[in-house]
Amino acid sequence: MSILVSEIQENTIQRTENFYSSIISESASRQLVPSDFDLNNLDEKQKTFDNFFEQIKTDEMLRIKVWSHDGTIICSDDQSIVGNNYNDNLRFQHSIAGETTTEIKNPVDPENISEMGYGQMMEIYIPITLDSTSPIGVIELYYNMDSINATMAETQLITIINTVIFISIMISGIIVFSVFTIRSSNKTIEQEKFASIGNLSSRMAHDIRNPLTVIKTTLDLLKTKNKNLSSDELEKLKKLDDQIYRISHQVNNVLDYIKGQPLILKANSLKEILDSSIHDLPEHDGIEIESTISNAKIHCDYEALKVVFINLFYNAIQSLGKEGKITISSEIIGSDIHIKIEDSGSGIPQEKLDKIFEPLYTTKQEGTGLGLASCKSILEQHHGTISVKNNPTTFTITLPAI
Repeated sequence: MSILVSEIQENTIQRTENFYSSIISESASRQLVPSDFDLNNLDEKQKTFDNFFEQIKTDEMLRIKVWSHDGTIICSDDQSIVGNNYNDNLRFQHSIAGETTTEIKNPVDPENISEMGYGQMMEIYIPITLDSTSPIGVIELYYNMDSINATMAETQLITIINTVIFISIMISGIIVFSVFTIRSSNKTIEQEKFASIGNLSSRMAHDIRNPLTVIKTTLDLLKTKNKNLSSDELEKLKKLDDQIYRISHQVNNVLDYIKGQPLILKANSLKEILDSSIHDLPEHDGIEIESTISNAKIHCDYEALKVVFINLFYNAIQSLGKEGKITISSEIIGSDIHIKIEDSGSGIPQEKLDKIFEPLYTTKQEGTGLGLASCKSILEQHHGTISVKNNPTTFTITLPAI
């Protein structure tokens, strides 16, 4: 992705260089004469080039600087450098030899003191030939990089979107392969293939998570480095963040169901597990999560139970959409603790209630059908249960209490 973005940036800069080089060269051939580039009457030449610049100026053109054949500054809005010679400037040397050159920088050179405050610029050194066979001078154009940077931000967003789509296709391939393998095998072959799929999934998950990390880091950098992003651009970044979380969530669902890691059981605080699960959820502005959970201790695998709660909370967030409420409560009944997760959504179709814990069954187009199956499997390993009812939609988990 970085290589692609870099190539796009280079192409964008090259097109900008070619476009403005053409404008400057053509305008100079019509409005300027060779004597404009000699070192006589510099005050008059300043007026000539000021007039030249006014006629060609665009919003992106910040200023121009005019060099004579020997590297002396003929015209600049910084009068302190007019008449000074900077023929050791490498860009000028390449340009006076007939090559259009470009430099992107934040101004720090001694002849550029008046550029401070402009921010990042692209300096294009354009050789001017007029009627001569070789350059008689150089016009240095200062181009505002804001528009290019905005274009690059959009390009990065598009690249990220395409990468997310590609990763989604990879995940879909894993799931489809799993489905057909499971359905076409007898029990013995199925177990063998499950092991193979588990190994494949582990390798694929590693390969998928690495680019996801790069994408997530890129998103964070975009938000950090582009402080002036519009609300629309920030909304796009949030949607991408949500999609990255969804892909990670689906990869984890496949792995949790297929691999079946052994539990690491010890006493844990139920409230700590729930609070950590809520903290790890994606942004859910507009959705209130209210918890009155007790601080009871349970003998469990901390990370495995987080998988259960994150699955249930994330499903509730998706069903609620932009607004709603999730309520979490608990009570001890006999030797068990009962945990209820209730949401204010429209509910699950009644005919589907008995099937939602079955592997590969899903009520969502983008779901894997393995999230709730994993929840049930993990809870059964803990000697617990999970059930669901409507009006309102409530998942009830029972676990042995300490």
